Amino acid sequence: MINGCKGFFLANKYIIKQFMYFLAVGTINTVIGYGIYYICVSFFLLHFGFAWAVAVLFGGIVSFVLNKNITFKSNEKSDTGIIIRFVLVLAMYFLTNTAITGMIMGLFLFSAELAGFLSLCICTVLNFLAQKYFVFKK
Repeated sequence: MINGCKGFFLANKYIIKQFMYFLAVGTINTVIGYGIYYICVSFFLLHFGFAWAVAVLFGGIVSFVLNKNITFKSNEKSDTGIIIRFVLVLAMYFLTNTAITGMIMGLFLFSAELAGFLSLCICTVLNFLAQKYFVFKK
C-alpha cells in the first residue's frame, strides 16, 4: 500500500505542484482584486457594483498572466483562443459556484457563508482542471 501511495504521489507530483502555484496565484489575485475594490469604494467613492467590475477586470488580467506564464507555462502563440477559453471558464466558474452554493444551502440548510466556503473548495478544484485541460492545454 505504501509503495502504491508513493507511486501515485510521484506520478502526480507535477500536477500537485501546478495546483499549489494555482492556489498562490489565486491568493495574489484575491489580494489585488479586493485591494482595487477597496480603493474604488473608499477613496474614489464608486458604487460597489462598478467597483467590483473594475476589481474583477484587473484581477482577471493578473490571474490570466500569472497562470499562463507561471502555473501552466503556456507557450501558445496566439492569446485570442486562450483569452476566449479563459473568459468561458471564469463564467462557468461563477455559475457553478453560485449553483453549488444554492444547492448546499437548500439541501443542508447551511448558512450562505458556510455554503459559499464549501462551494469555493469544490469549484477551485474544478477551475484548476478546466484551466489546465481546456484553457492552457498543451
